[in-house]
Amino acid sequence: MSRRCWICAPLLALALLAAPAQSLAAANHPFLSAITGAPTGFEDACGVAFGPGGLYVSDYYHDTIVGSPAIAAESPGDGPCKLGFDSEGNLYVNNWHRDVVKYTEPFGAPAVIDAAQPTGLAVDPASGNVYVAHRTYVSEYDPTGTLIREIGTGGSLEDAYGVAVSDFPATAGYVYVPDAKGNTVKVFNPSGALVETMTGAATPQGHFTYLTDAEIAVDNSPTSPSYGHVFVLDAIGHGKSEHPEAVLDEFNAEGAYRGQITGFTDAEPSGIAFQEGTHNVYVTSGNSEGSAVFVYGPTSPAHTLKVVKSGTGRGTVSSQPNGIACGSACAAEFNEGQTVTLFAAPDAHSVFTGWAVTGAEPCPGTGSCTVLISHNVEVSASFEEPTQETLTVTESGSGSGTVSSEPAGISCPSSCSEHFNEGRLVTLTASPAAGSEVAGWSGACSGTPASGPCKVTMSEARAVGVQFALTPSPAAASAAASAAVTRSPAPDPPPASAAPAGAARAITPAGRLAKHKHRRHHKHHYKHRHRRR
Repeated sequence: MSRRCWICAPLLALALLAAPAQSLAAANHPFLSAITGAPTGFEDACGVAFGPGGLYVSDYYHDTIVGSPAIAAESPGDGPCKLGFDSEGNLYVNNWHRDVVKYTEPFGAPAVIDAAQPTGLAVDPASGNVYVAHRTYVSEYDPTGTLIREIGTGGSLEDAYGVAVSDFPATAGYVYVPDAKGNTVKVFNPSGALVETMTGAATPQGHFTYLTDAEIAVDNSPTSPSYGHVFVLDAIGHGKSEHPEAVLDEFNAEGAYRGQITGFTDAEPSGIAFQEGTHNVYVTSGNSEGSAVFVYGPTSPAHTLKVVKSGTGRGTVSSQPNGIACGSACAAEFNEGQTVTLFAAPDAHSVFTGWAVTGAEPCPGTGSCTVLISHNVEVSASFEEPTQETLTVTESGSGSGTVSSEPAGISCPSSCSEHFNEGRLVTLTASPAAGSEVAGWSGACSGTPASGPCKVTMSEARAVGVQFALTPSPAAASAAASAAVTRSPAPDPPPASAAPAGAARAITPAGRLAKHKHRRHHKHHYKHRHRRR
């Protein structure tokens, strides 16, 4: 598409539309409206921020920052994307993978702050310091543009896109950086040390999916219900369609999963902003087609559900709806009045023995646990390690193969002995290698057909033998079959006609010649034996 300059209308001319055709879902933020930049329309609205004149939107393909006042022809060739304002009303612009510039209010000619192909921008509302992401580090500048330090050097950042800084008291000065190398978010404390890696384990996807050209933001408004929350824009549909799907994942200040807003497209890159007073959330979406800024209301009242695992055993706890994946994500925020169901899954050497609930109705038994989130709730899941018995598998025979178990543990010949819970039913499956076959089972599997599988109840220590034999080749099998066939003897020749008594036998010329040859052969053989003596 050709790039052209657009003389921008002020913010008041931006159209507010009803929800677009695609589903815009939010478990915790109600959808309010969409800003499309009518009448001309946005072509890749990839940055958004609030400043002295209200809302500002960067329109990449129009080389424009829409707002009051607007900035036309901002950066021909490398359009504007990420935006940020400091407390003095100065505007910082990250021209996509080119540079970061500063417009001093009222916006005159920009000053270049960083020209090292930056991939992200954030402004600390407390100090006014500017954070600029690069692929392997983040530069921190003071308000005059002087470099203070570099964060994430030494290999802790490998492919960084986007940056955010927190002003929330418990995490003040913490820097959040999406790293596309492993699709995680790296968290650095005020000293610049890496203190946490966020994986997105509690999201519906179970992980962050695609963070190249990602955006991240922290709500730093002290009066906002999502104060201190971290928002991560993840392009979960990357590579699947022309306009890939993206989602906005929200985490509270402690890193607990809060919820997800869906329905965005082409989020590579996009922008996130928070409006003071209303506490609405603004997110850009779309590329040259269907580009808009979607507006969501403040987060709903919520409470924290925390899971604690106890006992000598091990296991995991998950939730429906998503939020708990414990394992690693053992706390999440859920809307007030929401019903959450927890599921316990012991590992192969443990058993789940029950729930203990604080702040909600008890959950008897060892099934799932459903709690009503009316205030903060803590649930303890107890896993114990029961008495165990040893199962040993031995392989033998001229052939070869493997033996595996369900539940996992046996993987013979590399791992032929394992402990299983007493009373557990273990299923063994033998898989012959090419050219081999299962000849039979023995020990605790005696009587099992060679085709298997074998089922063993671990009421005590058990030993199982598996014999693998070589499979006869087709030629050998054919030869063996032939050798086994019993051949019938050739029939006797018919008897010669009896000559009359006293009659001399007639000798034909042919008979005379045969007799002569026989004599010569006998004489030659005798002479040969005599000479050897």
